[in-house]
Amino acid sequence: MRVWREVFWAAAASFAAVACGQGADAQDAEKGAGAPYDSEVAYAERLVEYGFPDFADVVIARTKAKWPESETVFFAIEVRGMLSLGKEEEAKKLIAALPDRKSAKYWAARLALANFCWRRGRKADCGKIYKEFFDANKQPSAELASFTRDAYWQYGQILAAGGKLAEAADSYSSLLKLLDKNKNDEEASAWCNVSCETAEIYLRLASAAEPGKPREEPLAKARKIVDQLLWMSDQPVFFGRAIAMRAQMELLKGDVAKAQSTIDEYIDQLAQLHKQIEEADPDGRHGLLRQSPMPLCRFMLAEMMWKEAEAEMKKGAKRDDELVRSLLFGAKGPKGKRGEGGAYRHAINVFVRYPQSAWAGRAGDLAKTIAEFTEKTYGKKIKTVITPEQEKSVRASQFRVPSEIFGEGKYEEAIKGFHAALSSYPEGPDSVSAVEHIAISYLNLIAREKQANGGGDAAKIKEWRIDADAVEGYVAERFSGSADRMTATEGGNATLRLAALEKQFGEAKRSAALYRSFLECYPDHANAPAVASSLASEARKESRLREAVTLYSLVAERYTNSLYFTSALVNKAVCLERLGDRAGQSKRWARTWRRRRTYCVRSRRR
Repeated sequence: MRVWREVFWAAAASFAAVACGQGADAQDAEKGAGAPYDSEVAYAERLVEYGFPDFADVVIARTKAKWPESETVFFAIEVRGMLSLGKEEEAKKLIAALPDRKSAKYWAARLALANFCWRRGRKADCGKIYKEFFDANKQPSAELASFTRDAYWQYGQILAAGGKLAEAADSYSSLLKLLDKNKNDEEASAWCNVSCETAEIYLRLASAAEPGKPREEPLAKARKIVDQLLWMSDQPVFFGRAIAMRAQMELLKGDVAKAQSTIDEYIDQLAQLHKQIEEADPDGRHGLLRQSPMPLCRFMLAEMMWKEAEAEMKKGAKRDDELVRSLLFGAKGPKGKRGEGGAYRHAINVFVRYPQSAWAGRAGDLAKTIAEFTEKTYGKKIKTVITPEQEKSVRASQFRVPSEIFGEGKYEEAIKGFHAALSSYPEGPDSVSAVEHIAISYLNLIAREKQANGGGDAAKIKEWRIDADAVEGYVAERFSGSADRMTATEGGNATLRLAALEKQFGEAKRSAALYRSFLECYPDHANAPAVASSLASEARKESRLREAVTLYSLVAERYTNSLYFTSALVNKAVCLERLGDRAGQSKRWARTWRRRRTYCVRSRRR
């Protein structure tokens, strides 16, 4: 039996990871260079992405000197850098100066220009360049074979994002002709991924079409692809998606019972696959349980049934209430009793039985939505409800594994795990902790790399530093606006902990910036007066008197009931005196004495 971990990671990989998107030259360079080459390319791309093309030039020059064969990929990155600086005409002239208009280098740069046009809303210009490329490479050379595959994938994504589903399906279909699912595992995963994307687009087209003949053509095309996917049982994630799509076809034909029976037909295979996954990854540490096809399939079917029910409800007086009930709670049998199918049953099943699944959280939300809809529309309460304990258990299971991995110091793995959990649960105290741990992971990776021989990999350190800054800013700003008081409070606590940690790592400026962000974003936090007073005292000791005055003013004006109010007035007066502001100093002393007198009078009365 094949190793399940390897099978799953291959299945979960996107096509872009299978075909690297840089043309044959770059792929050859990868094979010879390995991780260092990949790191340099990724670093240069990230610099361009974040708006630092000038810095990217240094990395590009260094990498070219070491790997001359990287010319193709770096020429495209250089063009992207010029475009990001608004130098479109210069970029066009640079491309036009290339002597070989059939090379991968020329087309890599031209497609970079096409993607730039798309981002600027010039869709016609983008489409024109891609069409020129496809027309010129109907029978691509060996050098452009991989590059052509990537272009079909990228253009399909662009078209789908723009709502041009039929054209996107055509682009993916052209790509499928260039893939051989029997060649190797990577090619099989790529073929399955593209096939699923294509079939799902055809199903979207069918769903938007009127029942009858308009639906038949996209359904037939989807069926042809799905039937092939159902033979790929060694690709579990895609196999599960195929079963769900087969059931969706029956829903689009209006046959709820047949949709359910489709799931029943494959339930033994799904159960067997899930059992093997549990044996290979019993505690979910490798992430295999998150991607099991059993909960995936049941959740997708639940979501499809709910959407069909919503569509039927929109028909108003012409709606079929029995169809809606069948979609939500299963079709009636011969004796009038509803079966085990229906969106609600599937959603509850995923939530309760597969708490480590990537879809457990969304399944719980869907079950609640259906329950609320049923009570509001039909005046009936559903007996089966999700208890707070169940919800807490599912939520905890999503964050448990990455937390354990973090505790073992496997920071890069932990970051991936936390991101996956946050996709289901972006809000709440657990989410705050997860985001904080992502930031801490980056800081530890930076510290570890700096301690390596020779100071470590500067490119990695810079990349992680950018990511850490972004996550820290997110913690400071994102959770401060939470309606849940506990979440907001924990967001403030996390910001303070990160500020202290930055100081421990010697990043005084970043630490100070985080403390300022805390005061701006969490003004009502219980620790805000103490933090402001502490920062003011530190500024005073370091003779940053203007800054100290500002912070003491903040305490005196915003936190009048705090223990730090009187000392803030006194210290502000002292700072003003040292600055030579006699008038301001007198006012502060007067206000301080009034405050103290009031306090003494109240104390005597008590």
